[in-house]
Amino acid sequence: MRTAFQSSVANEVALTPYSLNVYEASFLAEREYAFAAVNGMHYPQIFLTDATHLNAPLALGESRYPALSPDGRWMAYSHFEDGVWNLWIRDQQTGVTRRIADEPCNQIQSSWESDSKTLLYSTDCGRSLWFTAVSRRRVIP
Repeated sequence: MRTAFQSSVANEVALTPYSLNVYEASFLAEREYAFAAVNGMHYPQIFLTDATHLNAPLALGESRYPALSPDGRWMAYSHFEDGVWNLWIRDQQTGVTRRIADEPCNQIQSSWESDSKTLLYSTDCGRSLWFTAVSRRRVIP
């Protein structure tokens, strides 16, 4: 028999609309986060919540795996193009995006080091099919 978890202090609060199917999320604070989601049968896109946005879709095309830098300045993400997921970064202050990799392989699930300049990510570049590794790349000088 299965019973539901009950707690007087652990109440779940939905942060995203019911219409979105969330894939991944990155959190800096209670009201500062990014997430990748789909709405119906559309391609995945990244949404942002911060001081001026509430679950606002960003114009990044088909994108997933958001990762907010510890200092809040950058968001790394993977953009799907020509059959592969390549790394990009977005300046959270200006909205300017920059491609980090242009490879015929995948770089996904990035995470920032504490310096907010270096990314760790999963990649299948130079690997066999379904065989990934963790790589490290400094993306901010």
